[in-house]
Amino acid sequence: MAFNDVKIYTVGALGVVPTTRWQTEANATAILAGEPVKLKVAGSPYVIPLADNEPTTSTTQVIGIAASNSTQTATADGYVEVYTCAPEITWACKATTPANIDTLSELNALIGDRVLFD
Repeated sequence: MAFNDVKIYTVGALGVVPTTRWQTEANATAILAGEPVKLKVAGSPYVIPLADNEPTTSTTQVIGIAASNSTQTATADGYVEVYTCAPEITWACKATTPANIDTLSELNALIGDRVLFD
């Protein structure tokens, strides 16, 4: 994924989207603002970017969408601010294949649907 692939479209009644600071592991893949993140493994304090074709229902623990770029380096752990997912928030996501949503009817068919990230 890339910077700002996922953005907040509306916040509903929240007014402000809550964020949580999560740890990022030294020498791990950088996380850019707007990328979905998950726990590295169950029980881990670290988050990593969501991989292609995730989330899966049984194994992926999605934490939210990165609100900032991660700060880890090759030798030091860092952190990333993550928007907490809530039912009131509507997200706008960049399409991998723009031709899949280049008409209003195609876009309307996807609103409220569940799709995998790619």
